[in-house]
Amino acid sequence: VEGAPLVGPARWNCPRAGMDGGPELRRRMALVHGHRARVLAAHGSGAAALVAWREAAAWAPADWRIAIGLCQALRAADRSGEALAAANRALAALGAAPGRAALEREKARSLLQLGRLLEARAAAARALAEEPRELEGWLLQARIFGLLSRHEEAVRSARKALQLAPDDPRAQALLGVSLAAAGDWDDALAWLRRATRAGALPPEQQRVLRVAEARVATGEIPADSLH
Repeated sequence: VEGAPLVGPARWNCPRAGMDGGPELRRRMALVHGHRARVLAAHGSGAAALVAWREAAAWAPADWRIAIGLCQALRAADRSGEALAAANRALAALGAAPGRAALEREKARSLLQLGRLLEARAAAARALAEEPRELEGWLLQARIFGLLSRHEEAVRSARKALQLAPDDPRAQALLGVSLAAAGDWDDALAWLRRATRAGALPPEQQRVLRVAEARVATGEIPADSLH
């Protein structure tokens, strides 16, 4: 798959193809390139996957699922500015159709990666207004509130995520981190330990867990947990 030649819209404007480049062809070609992108990404070929997502988006610029794949591939390549532009183009093309909430979340993630926290917060809020029972939206909002040092709001958002998915270790860990930032070390420790039952925590959350264990046990923060 990785060595196969890419095919763009212009290559199909020929009698040999037997197709006129109409909507059905464009839909099928977008699906082909989208599938190719997912296969390449699954095999660790991020750069080739990004090229395939661009091809898919060229065939179907208004397909929100393909736009999300492109945004994610761009962010993975540390091209968040381009990911933001892609999300904005897709939102403009989509209108009021389904998929707006997912695109707003992608926009928020790109803004977050760019350090534009207030704009990320606004995009996350728009996504939740569209889909108020979407777990990913509440997780994203809790994370943004934490980065904004709005810890009580981060705790509320993480609790809302847990209401939707009580056994989700991401929501459990995020609530633990948010509670720690708000100064509630006992509850923070309980939630972080619960999250570890599903596997190892990411490094930053492991650090918070060590700090919480020390605070609960001794009332002090160990020096080696601060770095």
